[in-house]
Amino acid sequence: MSAVYAPVGPWWTLDAPSLRLPTGDGDRVSIWTVGDGPSLLLVPRPGEDHQAWLPLLPHLQDRFTLHALQWSRPDRPATAARDVAVAVTGLGVRRVVADGDGATAALEVLRADRAPSVLVAHASGLPADAAAGSAVLLHRSDAPADDPAGLARRLADLLDGEG
Repeated sequence: MSAVYAPVGPWWTLDAPSLRLPTGDGDRVSIWTVGDGPSLLLVPRPGEDHQAWLPLLPHLQDRFTLHALQWSRPDRPATAARDVAVAVTGLGVRRVVADGDGATAALEVLRADRAPSVLVAHASGLPADAAAGSAVLLHRSDAPADDPAGLARRLADLLDGEG
């Protein structure tokens, strides 16, 4: 699959994604995009959708172009790494913020590539040395999600100057 960004809808509306990327087996990964700055892929926990990131948008969209992933099959966690791979390739992103077990899928995808990348794993069970021996710079964040402004500041601090 080529890394071509071809929007299919307006930026970040709740009605339609900005982009739909084919997975190669008939499914599509939907991406909602907003913001201005370096690209950042937002990966929710498996089973959640792109709206999990809504509280962070006002705090990050002036610093980053945010691409929020919508799982192609939220009921099938086995497709998580495939969906992240499709989004990373299709968008050409090297910076990923992933929540919970979404971080495991993101790390699997980023480790498979030799290109330098940055992963911020929020509230995940990934050990600190999970990216050892790869080109992935792993940051872990356990900032409380009930403080979107504080979490956004922590993410921006971790990502500024990276990638």
